[in-house]
Amino acid sequence: MAKDTLEGFLEAKNGNILDMLDNPDGIGEQAVSEFQEDAQDSRYVSKLRCWEEGQKLVQMTDEQKSFPFSNAANIKYPLLTNSAVQFSSRAYPSIVQGNSVVRPKMVGDDPFIHQKKEIEEQVAQLQKAEISDEEKVMQLQPLMQQGRKLEAMIGSKLRKAENVSEFINWQLFNEFTEWEEDTDKLLLRLPLYGTMFRCVYYSQAKRRICTEILDPSELVVPCDTQSLADARRVSKVFKLAPRHFQERVRSGMYADIDLDMDDEGTEEPEEFIEQMRYIDLDADGYKEPYLVTVHVDSRRVVRISPNYRMEDIFENAETEEISRIEPVQYYVKYTFIPATDDCFYDIGFFDILLPINKVVNTTLNQLMDAGTLEIAGGGFVSRDLGLRKKGPITFEPGEYKTVDNPGEDIRKSVMPMNFAGPSGTMFQLLGFMVDAGRDIGNLKEVLEGQAGREMTATTTMALIEQGLKVFSGIYKRILRSLAKELQLIRFWNYEIRNPLYATVLDKRLDAEDFSDEDLDFVPVADPTVTTDMQKAARVDFVKEWVNDPYFDQWKLRRRIWEGANMDGIDDLQAGQNPEVKKMQEQMEQLQQALQQMQQQLADKSMQEKMDALKMQGDQAAQQAAAVKNEALAIKALADAEAAEEGTQLDRYKAFLESLDDDAGRMGSMGRKPSNAPRQGADRGPQGGIPAGPRRTPPDGV
Repeated sequence: MAKDTLEGFLEAKNGNILDMLDNPDGIGEQAVSEFQEDAQDSRYVSKLRCWEEGQKLVQMTDEQKSFPFSNAANIKYPLLTNSAVQFSSRAYPSIVQGNSVVRPKMVGDDPFIHQKKEIEEQVAQLQKAEISDEEKVMQLQPLMQQGRKLEAMIGSKLRKAENVSEFINWQLFNEFTEWEEDTDKLLLRLPLYGTMFRCVYYSQAKRRICTEILDPSELVVPCDTQSLADARRVSKVFKLAPRHFQERVRSGMYADIDLDMDDEGTEEPEEFIEQMRYIDLDADGYKEPYLVTVHVDSRRVVRISPNYRMEDIFENAETEEISRIEPVQYYVKYTFIPATDDCFYDIGFFDILLPINKVVNTTLNQLMDAGTLEIAGGGFVSRDLGLRKKGPITFEPGEYKTVDNPGEDIRKSVMPMNFAGPSGTMFQLLGFMVDAGRDIGNLKEVLEGQAGREMTATTTMALIEQGLKVFSGIYKRILRSLAKELQLIRFWNYEIRNPLYATVLDKRLDAEDFSDEDLDFVPVADPTVTTDMQKAARVDFVKEWVNDPYFDQWKLRRRIWEGANMDGIDDLQAGQNPEVKKMQEQMEQLQQALQQMQQQLADKSMQEKMDALKMQGDQAAQQAAAVKNEALAIKALADAEAAEEGTQLDRYKAFLESLDDDAGRMGSMGRKPSNAPRQGADRGPQGGIPAGPRRTPPDGV
């Protein structure tokens, strides 16, 4: 029953279930109260104050000072700004390389390779089996057909991942018009705040996937949260002008509720929050994830939408109760330096460089003020000097002032104040603090392209590599977050079954390619390579394997081309040359013809084997027929003898008796003495029995 209710929420008009609820304002009251509770947390307030002070320093805000005197020096040293710009200038070209940000990564090996190996093992075992050739052929034919199909499927998984990666790269630089500029801003703000967010969502108004970067002040999360996926609530703070609010009402996105906006017609934007929170709206005792949009001042709810999919609802198989609901994720967190405590918000230059920058500013301003006092001077003037003007006295070049003095020494009426001027100790302190800040910000002369002294190239490269170790660790965190962002883009492409997928790539493709869970996508950037010299060294290493038969030569050359930060290698392929292309086509035709001949020879050899086996079978059948006929003849003879047993037996006996009488007579006539030698001439045809008159045996013998 509860699952049916949740499914009904998903079918609400424009995804807004506000009209299906009894007391939505109570939800808005609770949402705003908990949002303010999170925003007033002492740790978040401390972070917010630090961010505001740091922004003033970064923006070099001009402020008037009245201490130690009016219009005192208020110089802001750009330590924070320089640190952020240096990090961004290294990170941005390393992460965004040309028009390629994402590359495919397969999870596990190609399954068709393993299946083909299994088929080959079965074929080898079958060839060794002690069975007839006919049975071998019958069993080998389906295996060979299956092997050819698997061979054609090998690499299809990687090709699908490459197609998806190519399409996402196109989206980032063409469809998502805001992505590249926002990425530049993100990499500039991230080192300052320490935490930044990217929101990936589908916009009904723009009818496409959109991305948006958020400062930590625009996404409020309870400070004890461990991760966004486990947060009990996430509040996105944004402002809407009355006109923009009316646009969303008329599009059906927001409910038409009177919020008393723009009473004076000023068109001033007002604050809203879109809060991802858990509410039990189906009354089953388990809270489901929803997105609640509330006007902060009036605490009125303008939209409530389910933040789940039916396939993300899991039930207990025995009780059929909902055991877990996986919420849809919209936000990706980018981290500069992880927090050392349990606070959700991480550490940036505002946290570690702001105190040092403030000390540098104070010291520098004190030195400037001391120099101003020393140059400007000042002191006491006696009333007896007779100055006509009261207050500060200024001089123009070559000007003399008139005093009412009866010729006395006016120096006796003036007492100048002696200001010591800038202190050498303060100047040393300033240099120390600036160096400390540059060490923390990793701003070394050698990394900025400046060398304080002559060094060999090897020493310079070693110093650069050592200095960039810290940045390499930060790059890895950024690339981890970027990989999560790419997965969110893949998720939304699958959810909307993006029709541009096949159109952009000019191929017959299916948007279901985005659904594969065994496909992963990672950034192209390598966190271990952050300088052009490191890239050049890797290119030289790859060149050593050119013309090696164990490597794909085209992929090797592509690596070399990309390592040089150059695009357009596809336009330089040898296949674009008509003559070379013609030769390649001829080679392909010859290869196909060779394969056909091999197949024909294999088929002919197989046919010859089949004919030989058939001939052997025919001979065996003929032999079996002959044996059968002989057996039938013997059986017929035996049956005939059995039928004539009575009369034939008497005739046999008489015939045998006559033979015995003749043998006795012949034996007595031809008997000789035992010691007389036998002559072969005396032998008859039967060997010792003289030939006599032959008797015809009875019929049947």
